[in-house]
Amino acid sequence: MVDLIQLLVGGIAQGCVYGLIALGFVLIYKATEMVNFAQGDLMMLGTFVALTCIGTWGMSYWGGLLAAALAMAVFGFLLDAIVLRRIIGQPQFAVVILTISLGFIMRSVAGFIWGTDTLNFPDTPFTNQISEVAGVVLSWEHLSIILGTVLGGLIIGVTETLAARYLPPGFKEIVAYLLMLIVLMLRPHGLFSTLQRKKV
Repeated sequence: MVDLIQLLVGGIAQGCVYGLIALGFVLIYKATEMVNFAQGDLMMLGTFVALTCIGTWGMSYWGGLLAAALAMAVFGFLLDAIVLRRIIGQPQFAVVILTISLGFIMRSVAGFIWGTDTLNFPDTPFTNQISEVAGVVLSWEHLSIILGTVLGGLIIGVTETLAARYLPPGFKEIVAYLLMLIVLMLRPHGLFSTLQRKKV
């Protein structure tokens, strides 16, 4: 039972990261109607920058977090101004190929700078702490998007963790895709979506 609880906690933590990345996808698409496949790689770079600020340069946790956020804001602005804005008006396929290519470049650069070994943050203010998070009231439309996105990330995170522990090798790598196929077959419009019909 203790082992199962530890797996669930680890899966939930991993699922929160997935949910945060997915929420970024949703917000970008809702605002621009463009799909940015480099979203996860941008988050990866921000994490490595924060790790460098805190673990290598000795900055405080909050100072390193702020420095990483500012650095990624500048990087995101330059990426948008120099690269992404040049393909506005082009077919959606061009945006997909460009952002996938940017993701490959970011992963290669990150591997060259920080290596491929597992790195860990030093102790944070949240280590062994219990925090209470206040709720935010949103409209159902926005809330359903957020809930579906975060819940999807949590489900994938927990399922991957349990699959790695209890299922044969290889299932961890495919379980997320199996879940996506099931959701697309059963709830193609989203976990909490409602169909709206328009007369034209």
